[in-house]
Amino acid sequence: MQGEGKSHSVIGVPFLAAARALGLACATATLLTLGACQKPAGEPAAANSTADVSGYLEPPVMTGAVREADGRVTLTGRAPIDTEVRLMAPGGGAFSATATAAGDWSIQLAASPEPRMFAFDGEIAGRVLHAEGAVLVLPSPGPAAVLMRAGYGAAPIGSGGGPFRIEAIDYDGSGGVAVSGVAAPRAMLRFVLDGAPAGAGQADDKGRFTVLDMNTRTPMGQGAHTVRIEGQTTAVQGPLTIAAPTDLSDRAFASTRELDGWRIDWRIPGGGTQSTLVFDAASPAPLIGAPVSGARR
Repeated sequence: MQGEGKSHSVIGVPFLAAARALGLACATATLLTLGACQKPAGEPAAANSTADVSGYLEPPVMTGAVREADGRVTLTGRAPIDTEVRLMAPGGGAFSATATAAGDWSIQLAASPEPRMFAFDGEIAGRVLHAEGAVLVLPSPGPAAVLMRAGYGAAPIGSGGGPFRIEAIDYDGSGGVAVSGVAAPRAMLRFVLDGAPAGAGQADDKGRFTVLDMNTRTPMGQGAHTVRIEGQTTAVQGPLTIAAPTDLSDRAFASTRELDGWRIDWRIPGGGTQSTLVFDAASPAPLIGAPVSGARR
């Protein structure tokens, strides 16, 4: 297990449990903030002019994450012109880049054998622009980077396209769960947990989805479970074992290598711990393997 630094408040949205209790079923790949469905993560931000920064400025967004052959990871995105985009580690280290006249920015991180987690924001003319989520950068064979969202599902950055698959599962101590992955663009999806309907949603224009477990009567407990996402004619499913989170003490997060991915236990604003399972990009595990029969038609 590895962690970095002291507790650091990285994002401010409600727990999975709160989302389930309130019945907030915005189950596309969008941010869940105080019950509001907002602009999907990863959509390019406008390259606002710096002539007047007193009005609304869109926060930075991360649109790409590429792992080079030597293990370095290049993160790219959009932000208002001249914004200083920052990645800040819980232990105090930081990386930054300034958005160009075209509104683009790029940050390259050295290779690391362990996951790293960063707060993500921007600053322009003394104004801090809080971005959606925290950024988790992973070693191979995991995805290059993942956007971590408190109270919602993780979103691998720049994902979309390819086979129907589950890429990440989030859960918390109260039994809330969110499943994220890739399906056909705009596909209607149903979430089945241990054989019982748990939620439904729709993929976005790029095929990315996050579906919440909205069944507040039977929250998921520790132990073995079966997670299944059904499309119109196919489905993906696999076994899932829920374990107690790592004792974080004064750390912001801890990472544990699993058979087919990483489990990240991380401290979220307001107290409590959320666990995020991020599956390897090329894992043969059933969770992101070939579709299985029996999907609804």
